[in-house]
Amino acid sequence: MVGTAGSRVKAPFTDESYEIWGVGGRGSEPRATRWYELHSLRAESEEWVTSWCKQLREVVSRDCDIYMIYPRADCGSRVKQFPTEQILARFGSFHLTSSFSWMMAHAIHEMVPVGNAAPPGSLIEIWGVDMEYATEYQFQRSGFRAFMSIAHALGITVLRPAESGLSYDPVPYPMWQDDPMLSKVNLIINRIKRTMTDKDTDLRKIRTMLAQSRAIADELKFMLETQKSGGQYDPNIRIAALDREIETLLHTSATISHEIALLEGQSEAYHHWQDYIQP
Repeated sequence: MVGTAGSRVKAPFTDESYEIWGVGGRGSEPRATRWYELHSLRAESEEWVTSWCKQLREVVSRDCDIYMIYPRADCGSRVKQFPTEQILARFGSFHLTSSFSWMMAHAIHEMVPVGNAAPPGSLIEIWGVDMEYATEYQFQRSGFRAFMSIAHALGITVLRPAESGLSYDPVPYPMWQDDPMLSKVNLIINRIKRTMTDKDTDLRKIRTMLAQSRAIADELKFMLETQKSGGQYDPNIRIAALDREIETLLHTSATISHEIALLEGQSEAYHHWQDYIQP
């Protein structure tokens, strides 16, 4: 199975003993056995659908069939109806959370018919699939991992590259509560939150001081404009000092804002790590 992440280039395209199942836009893959477009295209714009069907017809299906849950004649002559009802009848719908979940279910269904054992040497390799970000983790990854487990239970070997987000098996509930890595990540996240709160407080104070200094500067400038020459009070000295203070505060404010942005990035990264290692 070949997705769109970086490891897709390592898939065994030159080994004719492998079937190549792809999804999404087809790039420079030298060959494919079948391709999948499982989404309904009715909600897309007419212009986009016309362009996409042209690609499916002229590029994607140049050497393979295209399986569709919602087949369309304008997507080419090699379109095949995906066996939706058979997959649902066998596996239910709970774990069918992504195209790859449907594809894994389809592979299992073909490799191990109901009531049979997997033939010796049954193998599924997964390339170009990470499922690490946003909805991929929250809604899709658990479903895909479920089908990986089903395949394993039926005697099918499932391989994926070490750099894939699917290569790590999280510590299961409730043992993850004592997982040292997760505990460390939680400590880092809490520390970042406290630091961000302190930085935000400092930034608010500086902005208040900036507003006060600007108000004083405006007043002194007004005094300078209205004061008659020869007076005893020389506001130029005060204005120069306030200008220097304002510049310093602006620089400090910008520095803290930059630090807050960095902390927000760190926090997002560690939250991602937390999600990754916690079931």
